[in-house]
Amino acid sequence: MWNPQGHGVPYIAANGPQAYWPGGGYVDIVGNTLYSDSGEPSWHGMDTLYAYGKPFLVAEWALEAEDDPAWARRMFDWVARHPRTIGLVYFNKGWSGGDSVYELSRKPRSLAVYKSAIRDPRYLSRLP
Repeated sequence: MWNPQGHGVPYIAANGPQAYWPGGGYVDIVGNTLYSDSGEPSWHGMDTLYAYGKPFLVAEWALEAEDDPAWARRMFDWVARHPRTIGLVYFNKGWSGGDSVYELSRKPRSLAVYKSAIRDPRYLSRLP
């Protein structure tokens, strides 16, 4: 899996994911990480990485300190519009398993969006 940021920091073209692309023969899945505090360039970065044409994984996503159901809905809407997306992983507990501003249970309105969205058949496990 190749999981660069959708845009580099600093946000300049020379630091974009294309500078780090190893080539299609080395990548089975393309991924991205997106947090609510990341700003608009990251949504554009999701589209940029999705355009590589490989199966896509939202490898990490989370709401920071805010309870923002519109942002959570936007994530699930993005996935619905991008059919090669094979999964999305919510970053819930923070580093080293500690307490986290990202914890979804502290965001009841966003948690309700999450619980509703994951009932969609696309999120059911298809393991053998």
